[in-house]
Amino acid sequence: MATGKVVWSHPTGNSYQPSYPVSNGKVVVFATYYEKFIVGLDDATGKELWKVPTGDQNMSAAA
Repeated sequence: MATGKVVWSHPTGNSYQPSYPVSNGKVVVFATYYEKFIVGLDDATGKELWKVPTGDQNMSAAA
């Protein structure tokens, strides 16, 4: 964060992320809109740790 340089990114498929991701310093959690998932990524590497289907479009932030 000190340099503002991108260290990793993660594709969201045919979707966009309508709300801010949240992190506890180990896992980044975000919701995708059209893809209908809540996704958990490793905070350090961006590797997908888990993906949970929500069954509908997500309009709010993970908390």
